[in-house]
Amino acid sequence: MLSWAIVLSVALYLLPVAAVLAARSSRSTPLWRLALTLPEIVAFDMLGVMTLARFVPLETAVLVSRPAWAVGIVATLCARRAREHRAWPRGLRVDHALAAVAAAIAAFELSAHLSRPYHMWDRHWHIPLVSLMRAEKIPFDNTFEPGRVLHYHVTGDVLGAMVQTLSLGVINSSLALSVAHDVLFGLIGASVTLLLFAFGYKRFWPAPLGAVALLLQGPASMRGKIGSDFYGYSFDNLLLVAFRPHIPLSGLLLVGVVACVVVRSRVGPAARSAHTLPALLASYALLAITDEASAGVTAAALAVAWCVAPRIVARTRLGGFAALAALGLAAVATQLLFNGSAAPGGPVQAVEWVEARSPGSQAFGPLSLASRDGRAALFFDLLPLVACATGFALAALRPRVATGEIVFVGAVLAISLVLFTQLEVNHAAPEAQRFMVAPCFVVLLMALVHVARVPLGSFAGAAVVCGLALAAFSTISWLRQRVSDADAERADKETPNVHAMDCRESTEARLGESPTLVYVEWAIFYAYAGCHPSYVVGNVEPRWGIRMYPNLAPLAQLTQLDGEVVAKDTDLVAICANRPTEDGVCEEARKDGSCALEGRDVRRCILTPSDRHAMLERLVADGAPR
Repeated sequence: MLSWAIVLSVALYLLPVAAVLAARSSRSTPLWRLALTLPEIVAFDMLGVMTLARFVPLETAVLVSRPAWAVGIVATLCARRAREHRAWPRGLRVDHALAAVAAAIAAFELSAHLSRPYHMWDRHWHIPLVSLMRAEKIPFDNTFEPGRVLHYHVTGDVLGAMVQTLSLGVINSSLALSVAHDVLFGLIGASVTLLLFAFGYKRFWPAPLGAVALLLQGPASMRGKIGSDFYGYSFDNLLLVAFRPHIPLSGLLLVGVVACVVVRSRVGPAARSAHTLPALLASYALLAITDEASAGVTAAALAVAWCVAPRIVARTRLGGFAALAALGLAAVATQLLFNGSAAPGGPVQAVEWVEARSPGSQAFGPLSLASRDGRAALFFDLLPLVACATGFALAALRPRVATGEIVFVGAVLAISLVLFTQLEVNHAAPEAQRFMVAPCFVVLLMALVHVARVPLGSFAGAAVVCGLALAAFSTISWLRQRVSDADAERADKETPNVHAMDCRESTEARLGESPTLVYVEWAIFYAYAGCHPSYVVGNVEPRWGIRMYPNLAPLAQLTQLDGEVVAKDTDLVAICANRPTEDGVCEEARKDGSCALEGRDVRRCILTPSDRHAMLERLVADGAPR
C-alpha cells in the first residue's frame, strides 16, 4: 500500500509537467523549450495551487488542481489540433531523451540515498507543519503557535503537503518531504541535461554527467586545521543543505531563470518572448517566495545585464524594462499574497553591514578576512565556484563575445560575495550561507552550458571540469565518511518508523480533517503529527523569534497547554502510544479507561479540566522532569 501511495503521489504531481510536454511536442519544438517546461510548469502549478489555497484548504486546492490541469490540457490540444500536429520534436534525438531520463534517475537516487533513511535538518518543525498546512487556507498558522500567522518561505512545505495529499493521506509528512526532495532532484537532472543538449552537447554521457555534477556542488573542504574535514567552513554542499525543504525547489527555479537568459542570448530572434517570458516570470515569482536571497541577487544581476545587453530579457529595450518591472511586481505580489518572510511581520528583524569576514557555519565562528585563516577558509569555500567562473568567462569569449551572459554571471557572483562576506541577518553570521545558493547554480550551470563551445582539453574546459570535480570529490567524501553523523536523525530509530508507516492503518488518518489542538506523547509525536493536522506546543528559536521546537517533556507540555493555550473549562485531547511508555500523562489517562484505540499505534484520550489539574499535581509531586 505504501509503495503504491508513493507512486501515485509522484505520478499525480508530475501530471501537469508530462501533459504540457506532450502538448508542446511537435516537429518544430526546439529542445530548449522542453528544458524550460520543467521549471516553468512546476512554478505555474504551485502558484496556482497556492492562489486557490487563499480560498479553500490546501489539500482541496491540490485535489482540484489535477482535474483542472487535465481539462485545460485536453482543451488546448483540441483547440490546436488543426494548426499543429503533435509529433516527436525533430531536435530531440532518442539518445538525448534517454540521457535526460538517465540523469533524472541518477539524481533521484542520489537524493534518495539520504532522504529515505533520514529526516534531516529541521524536520522537528517541518513534520507537523506540513500536515497542518494541508488542512489550512493561506495565511498559514505555525503548528506551534495557534492563531499566529506564519511568515516564512513556505513553498518547500507546500510541496510536501501536495505530495502527502496526492498519496491520499497515506504517507507521513516526513516521507512526503523526502519524496518531494527526490522528485525535485530528478527534475533538475532532466532539465539541465536537455538544456546542455540544446546548446552544444553531442555525445550521450557528458550532459547527464554534468547535471549530476551540478547536484554534487559545494565547497572544497580541504583546509587542514581550519574547520572540519569534509564540511565547508561557511556553507555546506548542496546534497546536505538541500534537506531544508525550499532549497531544491529554489535550485530548479534558478535553472529556469538561467535557461531563459541562455536562450535569449544564444538563440536570437527564434527565441520569441512569448516562449521565454512566461517561464522567467513564473520561475521568478515562485523563487521570490521560496528563496528571497536568491531572488534578490538574480533580479539585480538581470537588471545590470539588461543595461549592457537589452535583449537578454526581451526583444527590445523597452520590452526588457517592462519585463524587469513585471519581475519586481511579481516578487512583491507573491510576498504579500502568500505571507513570505520579507512581507510585513516577517522574521527578519535586523540587517547590518559588518567587517568583511568568512562568516562561518553553525559549528564555526566568523573569521575576519584580515586574518590568514579567514582568507584561507574563504578561498577553499569558493575555489570550485571561482574555477568554474574562470572557465565560463574564457569559454564565453569564444567564438563570439556573450556580453549579456558574462555581465549576468559576473553580477550574480559579485553581489553574492559582497552580501555573503559583509551582510549579517538577525545578528547571525551563519545566515550568510543563503547568499551562496544563487551563485552556485548560476555560475556552475552557465559554465556547463559554455564548456561545449571550447576545444576538448582547453584551459577553459579544464577549469570547469576541475571546479566541478573538486566540489564533487568533497561531497562524495562527506557522503562516505561523515553521513554517520546523522544517525541520530534516522527515521527507522523511531517506533513506528515514519518513513515506513501507513498513516491510515497506523493512526486512522484521513483527508479532510480539521486541525486539532492536542497533547502528544513523545514516543508517538512524529508518527501522529506527521499524519494528522495538529496544533501542538513548542519552544522558541531565539534567532528568529518563532516557535520551532516541539515541547515533548510530559510535565512541561501539559503545563504549557493548560496554562497558555487551552481554556480552563475545555477538554483536551491527548494522543498516546498504544504501548507502555514512560509518559506520566498518558499513564494516568490510560488508567481511567477514557482512551479509544485509533489505528494500530495510537490511543486518543480525553483530559477534562479536573483530570489535567490532578495530573499536574501528581507529576509535580513525583518530580517529573520538565
